[in-house]
Amino acid sequence: MHKILHINFIFLILFFSFLIGKQLNTNEQLFKQAITYERMGKFQLAEEIYLELLNSDPKNSRIYFQLKSLYKRNKNYLELEKLLGNRIKIFPNDLQTKIEIGEIYLKNNKKDKAIKYWNDLLMEFESNKTIYYLLFQIFSTNKLDKKLISLVEKGRLKFNDSSFLSYELGNYKSEKLDFYTSIHEYLKFLKKKPKQLNIISSKILIMSDDTTNFNIIKKSFNDYFQNNTSAENKVIIHVFIDFLLKTKNYTEALNQLNLLPLKNENDYQFQMNFADNLRNEKEIETSMMVYSKILESLKNKNELNEKSLSKLTAKTLYGIALSYEEKMQPNNEMKSISGFFANNFFFQLSILINQKFSTELINETFNMYDSILTRMNENDFSSQAHFRIAELKYLITHDFEGAIKSYKSASNKNIRDIYLKSNLRISDVNFSAGKIDESIFQLENMLENSYFNNQEKELIKINLIKKYFLNGKLETSNNLISEILLLIKYENIFFNDLIELKRYIEKHYIENDFQNKDAFLNYLIGEKLLAQNKIIEAMSYFNDVLKNYGKTSIIPETTFRLAQINQQLENYEKSLSLLKTLENSILKSEAMVFSSEITDRNLNRKIEAEKLYFQFLQDFPKSIYSEPVRYRLREIKGE
Repeated sequence: MHKILHINFIFLILFFSFLIGKQLNTNEQLFKQAITYERMGKFQLAEEIYLELLNSDPKNSRIYFQLKSLYKRNKNYLELEKLLGNRIKIFPNDLQTKIEIGEIYLKNNKKDKAIKYWNDLLMEFESNKTIYYLLFQIFSTNKLDKKLISLVEKGRLKFNDSSFLSYELGNYKSEKLDFYTSIHEYLKFLKKKPKQLNIISSKILIMSDDTTNFNIIKKSFNDYFQNNTSAENKVIIHVFIDFLLKTKNYTEALNQLNLLPLKNENDYQFQMNFADNLRNEKEIETSMMVYSKILESLKNKNELNEKSLSKLTAKTLYGIALSYEEKMQPNNEMKSISGFFANNFFFQLSILINQKFSTELINETFNMYDSILTRMNENDFSSQAHFRIAELKYLITHDFEGAIKSYKSASNKNIRDIYLKSNLRISDVNFSAGKIDESIFQLENMLENSYFNNQEKELIKINLIKKYFLNGKLETSNNLISEILLLIKYENIFFNDLIELKRYIEKHYIENDFQNKDAFLNYLIGEKLLAQNKIIEAMSYFNDVLKNYGKTSIIPETTFRLAQINQQLENYEKSLSLLKTLENSILKSEAMVFSSEITDRNLNRKIEAEKLYFQFLQDFPKSIYSEPVRYRLREIKGE
């Protein structure tokens, strides 16, 4: 008997579950049908379905919001008021819905009734902060400025908090372009909630995008400082410094920085970031002053534990070393509008002209990196220091053997990016030293190394393609390009470079005759020498190509390449002479832009350059270089 009852009970449960499921499924279909009616403009039919569904399930928020939206769009305020009223009966504590009833009065041109309704509501819930935030949104949306300000004042008085609703008011004033008041409100908010530093800083920096706002922003900060003691202003000074850095007021930014204490790790990190930003802005001497100040302060330890002290000391020394290194970077490279495969990984973009650096400067830089290695235990910074030392040896002193040793010291498997970069660089150094087989062997070994993941192996293979290409192994390069294009996505930063290189090889070699192939292979020897920074030898090969293969397809590129080298060697007239020979070639537009730029930036003959730029725009109105040329013309007008 009990068993039969149990079975019947289970059957009933299953039966009712089936009915409920069927009902839910029916309701969902009706809901979708109502939405379809809305889209068709059959609003009455949609409304009838929503009301039917809501009657059967009064607490269903999805149906409620859909019907509310329908009434609002159709401005059916009478039915909307009924809907909101019913919602409040079900959810008596729903402040949002109560406030929206006042908005209905306002939409019905009953402003006085709406204001009275909201005033009564505020009086009823005056100790509830939520009502203030909700009313602020309503007043802001409906441009009730006086009510909004009055609401803020009442809230601040009620809760004895001068920063109450300051973030919201700051946003509101910013939309009104009242930046002075907006910043004051943001700073009140920040003082109360200092962890929101990044949010407030970004908002003020956006204001400073318009340079005409500079004086207003600065005055707002200065007036704030006059009314608040400096001891309470640390986080505010941080934002002010961000603003001064962005607007390149470095001296004043440094003055503000000197007002800040150096006690805990956050204090040090902020000043470290400041120094890093100065270095990135090429304010090298000022950045070194800040680094030195930090280093001196670290001797006192302040509130730092040994681990933090060690970490900060390493970072400071690293910053100083990078500053010294920055001094040695060539600063004469012109950022050209047009170029030879501009930004293509497979071609040498810039030529490292031999610079005469003082032995003292080089030694100081090496000494700073040595300080990191001798004072710090093996850590991230020691690997970075070894890597930077290797870069200096490779690019500045051309100590290839020493560079390889330093790259190997930097190869820490616990730091993937440096391990990968160091091993790729060893291949580059061997290539520059003329050890082509060792360079290629290094990359092939890396491809066999199980440590590297698929994405890293893609980069290794791309480097291998470059080495094969420059070494004249064009069939191998072309086959590898075809393979890798099947693997990588078009969003990959090397995708277009690979496509360009493939077309280049096919045009000048794969699909060409013996004479053109021979010319291209000789031209590539020049490219290889250029990649090895053997400038004179490269020029010699390029000149031989011009002399011996005058009717081949590679002549325009060879001529343009020689013009680039001469420009960087400051042989400007020779460069212009070479570019003039390209007037009837496939590189006519590139040559014309490059000639204009040399005349403009190198020879400083602005009037002549303007004429050349205008001539280019007339001859090539649809060129990809047209917009950059127009921009440069506007710059010249402003100089």
